[in-house]
Formats: sequence, C-alpha cells, structure tokens
Amino acid sequence: MITCGPIGFMRTLAAALVFASAAPLAIAQVHATAPASDEAPRAPTIEPARSLLRAVSAPFLTEDESRALRLEHGLWTEADLSDPRWAAKAAIAVGAWDHPSLQDEGADPLDRAEALVAIGEGEAALDLLNDLDSIRALRLRAESLLVLGRTEDAAREAARAVEDRASMSGEDASALVEALRAGLVRTRVEGAQHAAGDFHGIIGALGQARQGAPLSWRVRLLEAEVLQAKSNPAEARAAITEALRHHPRLAPAWRLIAEQQVDTFGFDAATAIAGRLDELTGELDAGPSAAGALVRARAALRVGDPETAERELAGVLERFPNHQGALSLHAAAAARAFDFDEAQRRVDAFAERSPGLADAALAVGVALSDARQYAEASAFLNRAVELEPNRAEGWIELGMLEMQWGRDSAALDALRTAARLDPFHTRVDNALRLFTELLTYDTLDSEHFRVRFRPGIDRVLAEEMLVELEAMHERVTGDAPGSIRHVPSERTLIELMPDHAWFSVRITGMPKIFTVAAATGRVIAMESPKSGPRSSTGPYDWLRVVRHEYVHTVTLSRTNNRIPHWLTEAAAVHLEDAPRDEQRARLLAGAYAAGELFTMDRINLGFIRPEKPTDRALAYAQSHWMYEFMIERFGDEAPLRFMDAVAEGLLQPRAFENALGVREADFYESFMAWAGEQVVAWGLALPRGVPSVEALRTRAAIAAMRDDEGEQDAPARRGFVFDPDAEPVFDLGPITTIDADSLPRVTPAQLDAWLDEHPAHPKLLGLKVRAELERRNGRPDASMLELLERYAEARPVAELPHRMLVTLYRSGEAIASGRSPEGVIPHLEWLDVREVYSPVYAIELARLYADAGARTPALEKAERAVRISPFNAEYRDFAARISLVQRDIPRAERHIRALTVLEPDEPMHRARLERLRELRASEH
Repeated sequence: MITCGPIGFMRTLAAALVFASAAPLAIAQVHATAPASDEAPRAPTIEPARSLLRAVSAPFLTEDESRALRLEHGLWTEADLSDPRWAAKAAIAVGAWDHPSLQDEGADPLDRAEALVAIGEGEAALDLLNDLDSIRALRLRAESLLVLGRTEDAAREAARAVEDRASMSGEDASALVEALRAGLVRTRVEGAQHAAGDFHGIIGALGQARQGAPLSWRVRLLEAEVLQAKSNPAEARAAITEALRHHPRLAPAWRLIAEQQVDTFGFDAATAIAGRLDELTGELDAGPSAAGALVRARAALRVGDPETAERELAGVLERFPNHQGALSLHAAAAARAFDFDEAQRRVDAFAERSPGLADAALAVGVALSDARQYAEASAFLNRAVELEPNRAEGWIELGMLEMQWGRDSAALDALRTAARLDPFHTRVDNALRLFTELLTYDTLDSEHFRVRFRPGIDRVLAEEMLVELEAMHERVTGDAPGSIRHVPSERTLIELMPDHAWFSVRITGMPKIFTVAAATGRVIAMESPKSGPRSSTGPYDWLRVVRHEYVHTVTLSRTNNRIPHWLTEAAAVHLEDAPRDEQRARLLAGAYAAGELFTMDRINLGFIRPEKPTDRALAYAQSHWMYEFMIERFGDEAPLRFMDAVAEGLLQPRAFENALGVREADFYESFMAWAGEQVVAWGLALPRGVPSVEALRTRAAIAAMRDDEGEQDAPARRGFVFDPDAEPVFDLGPITTIDADSLPRVTPAQLDAWLDEHPAHPKLLGLKVRAELERRNGRPDASMLELLERYAEARPVAELPHRMLVTLYRSGEAIASGRSPEGVIPHLEWLDVREVYSPVYAIELARLYADAGARTPALEKAERAVRISPFNAEYRDFAARISLVQRDIPRAERHIRALTVLEPDEPMHRARLERLRELRASEH
C-alpha cells in the first residue's frame, strides 16, 4: 500500500511542517496537559512571567498604579472592574464587544471605538474619534475608514500615524505598536512600497521595543501577527507564548493559537481554545465569544461541515450584524455547501457594506481551494485581487491555487505580484524558485499525459513512462472490476522532480514532506526514484505509486473534487492491484481488537492530523478495508454510486443513504462485523471454539494443579476459570512470560501436544516456528519445511514463512529434501507482489524464469526490476539480454540506450547500440 495522497490539504501540510519546527521551549510553555481518554481536550495553561508578577506586586506601587498594571496585563480582580473605565479595558482584552461598559460614556472613547471597529461599526467608531489625534486614534480612524471601504481616506489617516518618526524609535512601545498597525493598514491599501510595509523594519523595530519595554504584550502580539502572516507559524507561536505570559487573558493571542490549530487540523485543540475564549467573556458576564465562534466555524468548514459553521456564525451575526470576519465566513459556508449562487450573493452583500474590500471573496476562495473546487475558487480569488490589488494575501492564495491546479502561467503571474507586494513570504519565495527551475524542464506527451522532467539522467525514465502511463489509464478509467469508469477532461501532467527537496516545494511550498508523490487534481508530482542523499526513499515502484495518484486525479474529476478524503484514498489503494501486506493486516487487526479503528467522523483526521505514529497508516489501511467491504456487500459499482452522490453535492451521511440505501451508522456497524471475520481469515484471530494460547496455558495449569493436589476444587479456589465456548480471543503479541509460582512455562513438548490437538492453530504454529528458529540461531533447515508451509497456510498474511522458505530453496536444502527447484517461485512471487521499494525479488524471479526457459515471465520480471530501480545499470543490462533472447529488438535498444546515459564512459554500450540499430534496419 502506498501512503501518498491528494493535496486538498497541502496548505495545511506546509503549515504543519513549519509549525513542527517551533522551539521546544515555546511548545512546552503553551502545550495543554494531555487529558484522560474520556476527557475533552483542554486549552493550554500559561503561567504569567515571573517578572510581570514581581512588577505587579511591587511594594512601592500605589493602589491606582497596581490596578492599572493588573488591568494592562490581564491580572485583574473583580474589584478592579467596578468602574466602567476599567471594565471596558478588560472587555477589550477578552473580546466582550457587547459588554455594558463599552456603551458607557464614562469609558475611554478609544476603548469604545476599538470595540466598534472590531464588530464592523465604522461610522459609530468615527463619531467617537472626532477631535482625537493620538496615534491610537489615528490608527483606529484608519481602520474605521477601511471597514467602510473608504480605502484612500484610510491610507491617508494611516500615513499621519506613521509620520511622527519619534513614535518608531522604540522608546514608547505602545505608540510604536500603534504606528506599525497603522502602517499595516497603509500597506494593505497601497502595497509594501514604503517604510511602514518593510518586514525587516517592522521586526527590527519590535525587537528594539521589546528591549525597551520587556513587559509589553502589545509588541509581542503584533510580532506574532506579522510572523503568522508571513507563513512563519513556528516563530509566531513563540511570540504568542510571550504575549500570553504577559497577558494571560489576551483573546487575540488565544485566537492566533486556535487558528494555527485549525490550519494544521488540530480541531480538538482549536475547540478547546474556543471554549477558553468563551470562558474569558463569561468571566465578565458577557455573551459567548465571537472569536470562539469564528474558530469553531472555520474548523467546521475545514472538515466540510457547513451546517455547523452556519449555526456558529448565526449567533455572532445576530449580535453583531456587521462583523466582517463573521460575514466573510458566512459567505464561505455557503460556498462549502456548494451553493455558489448564495455564496456570490453574500459576497455582494459584503461589498455593499464595505466597498472595495476583498475579505468575503478571499474567504470564499480559500474555502473552495481547500475543497479542491479550483475553477470556482479561482473566480472568487480573482475577484478578491480585483477589489484589493495591493493586498498580498489574495495574490498568494491565487498563486498557490493556480499552481496546484497546474495552470503555470497564471500561477507565475500571481506569485510574481505577491512577491512584489510581500517580498518576505517564505512559500512565495520557494514557489518562484520552483518556477525558475521548471522553466528549464523538457516535456514529452501522449494522448492522456504530459511528463515534465529536468534534462539529464531523468530523461531515461521519462521516455519510458508514457507507454506505461497509457496502459495504467486504461486500467483506472476503463470497465474492468474496480475501475472508476471515468476519463478526466484534461491531460494529466506528471512532474518528475529530480529530488525530494524540489518535489516538496512543488507540492507545499516547503522543502520537506512525508511522501514521494502527490496529486493536486490534474497535476501529479513525483520524486525521481534514485538512490543518493537527496532522495527520501531511493528506488520505488514508480508506476504503482503514480497509479495510486492517478486514481485521485480520476476520482476527483468524477466527483467535481468533492470526494471524501478517505474514499479517494481507499479507491487509490484498491487500484494499486496489490494484496495487503502483513504489516497493514496486523495494524488493522490490532486496532480492531483494541477498539481503536477510526469512526466515520474521525477517519479523515487520521490522514491530516495523526495523533499517534500509526494513525496515518491506519487511516489508509482502514479506508481500503471499508472500500473492500462496500464492494463485497453492495456490489462493484457501489463506490461509483457513492462518488456520484457526493458529486451532486450530497454530504457523506446523505450519500450513504442515496448510494447504498443504508445509514452511515448501519454501514459502519456491518463493516465492523465483517472486519472481525476478515481478521480470523488472516490468521490473526481465532474462530469461535478455538482456544487461545492463554486459555491453553490456563487449562494446562489447572490440570497440573489437579495432579499435584488431587483436589477437584483447587482451580476454583485459586481463581482459575476456563470457558471453552468463550468469544474469539485476539492473540497478536509475543509469548507472555508466566509467573513460575502460578502457571507453568510452555515446554516444547507441551507446544507439540497442543499442535497435535490444534494442527492449524495460527498462533501455535507461529510460536513453534519462532522456537525452532531460536534453536537454530535464526537459520531454518530442511526439517522445518513442512512446518513453514503449514504456518503460511494457517496465517496467509505472514511474511516470515515465505522468506524462510526462500532461504531454504536458495541454500539447496529444500531441493536436497526432494522439493522441485521451481518450488521457490510461488514464495518469491508472494514477496514480490507486496514489495514497493526493492527490486531484489523481481530480479531473482527474472533469473529463475530465464534459467527455466520461461522467457515471457522472465522479461516481465526484468522489466519490473527496472521499473523499481530505473537507474541501475546491472538490471538494465539483464533486461536488454532477455529482450534480445526474445527477439524484442526495440525493447533491447531502449535499455541499451539508457545504459549509454547511465554509464557514458563505457564504449561497449554505444557499440551494442549501433549493432542493434543495424540489426533493426536489416530486418526492415
């Protein structure tokens, strides 16, 4: 099974990779305590900085000074909030926008204006800001004008805020932050072609301010926001941590953490933090947090649950009807439900409130890009950049979308514009370097595919791919059992990237990901299957891997890119046309026995947000398992009916009812019953009535104690109970050591006696094989032949008996015992069909078939060895020789031509190539 996949979530993957590199200290400071399995996740606990606690409790402070510090840093007490002036400051910090203090005329008008800007009430905010000329007032006026769509006026007010260069000195941290925030408004409107938009200038100024004001959370919060906007979540997280250590109740910082969790599919953690935001507003007896609701809504959109998003947003919009964040996600929710007309209506309504602002169009475009609705996403993102042509964010999203969609020219144009507006964005820089690289590549075309590759040694593989790809196309799209029966409308682009770093940048914009191939719709990128330090895996069966990815391309096309993640992965694994290996079978059996298989509402998270090292592999394996069940129970066309149902816009629960005629819960219940039967068939669980090893040990212990004591009731008094009719017992682990004082150890004689009684018992046979190998220091001998064959039959997924039998044949012991030399072939075939990364079984089979005069299978296996390791000269030479024996001159010529590239200094290859060309010419 290949663990690659489609890239609807690659923006998330890139964020997760960078996020994972955060400083350990920062992670530790914000990391939540792991809850017990039955507990809901909890928000992280952040302890205030010791320096802050010392400052707040300094004995020389007056009560007013101490209260002011407590309010400034989120350490207030209930008594501190008795005055509306102070309560308003607390309400601003926690995002309690409808707190009564913010309606009180006694509160600071700047605080009241801050709240009004936050909920989209620009006109009311401007009324409060009349005749106020502080830097904060100018910044708020600029933001108010921006909310109203008066962009030129907003830029003018923002410029006034940054004109006072003294405010940029770092001596007054609050003034500096206000000036920099105003500068960000100006940058959004006019672009980054001025000092206030310079990233390094901003970070440098904030660093200077940190030194001058070590307790300032405002500096750290702005730093976190800027770093997050530049696609640097690791450093942003460190800054967020510091902000919260200097203001533990700071809602914007908590929301940033939650947004990072949503970006990386950490939905449980995001929901816990949203709950923390609700707690913060609840402490002030205010309504639920709008920020918390927006976090939950965005998380729901990312998992394709627009109905939950709509419910969350309805509560916010009922209280704050002009809240721009809520209105933007409201439009995205309609789009995620594939109601594009309603999404457009909501985007238009947003434009009426805030002319010239792209927030709603941008949110819709991002949501549709996540859902792989490339055409519609492109339309909304193009609308976003039309509305705000100097806002880098829209161009970045558009460029990344077009890049995944395979529209290189449009992607390059958008990314160049993004780089001009935001020269310091990591993913944009990587993407542009990639396009510079791709401009040097060559291409080869067939009817359904285009292969793009770096000139040089990769041409050897590229020239061979098209014939194999067209045959693969027939298997995937045709009418054979398991096929998808759909042909994409566009030619698929296969990008053969020269190494892992370039492949990773092609997919995510970052230089390292966890796989060797990935599909983004009509584009499939793959890492060249070479050995060497720049390779992540070395050789691999590229055709099997690309077939997996092409199934994604075809299923996405058949479903209008609406197929659930688990189902496209299931179809892709199914069409690898390879049997399940032992590792995957044991993984499934173990999860089944432990009750740890994914539920239907959690399986997609196994791919994109694994909580355990085995989760991603389990998600692939279980999805395929459910797909097999779907076909067996509901027919070969059942998955296709399901795909067509989601293509029509039905969400997964409805698709089950529409396509299969069962509720999702009933499907899963039936699958679980079937799965148990499968595990028994694999020899990894015991059928009813067959005792487990532990039961046999217990029975032997009871018999021994009866013999020792002569008492019929001794077992009952000692607490031993054996029920031969118990439910099947899963017995997957190694031998369990038994306390010598209670149960006897298993002796070889006892094991043999049990096998006489249960000759096909898979666990007993496995223990016997292991015991015999231990006696022989891991090397089998001919006396084990029958035992190994019995074990292979009793546990059909087990790899060990086949490997040991191959060893016996290769050593000659099996043949000396009367076995035919060809007897090794079924065992090598068993191993080879499950192998992805090594050609050793294929080349050995090729030699065996050649020695036996079986030329056709010899050539097939030689070609398979070359396919796994296409740059191996030895395998090429062998394949050329077999081709010549078969009189397949074109094939032999192809391999020898490759040898002239792989070993350019070997004159024999060119001489052989010339001779072949002469031979081919003479035959014509």
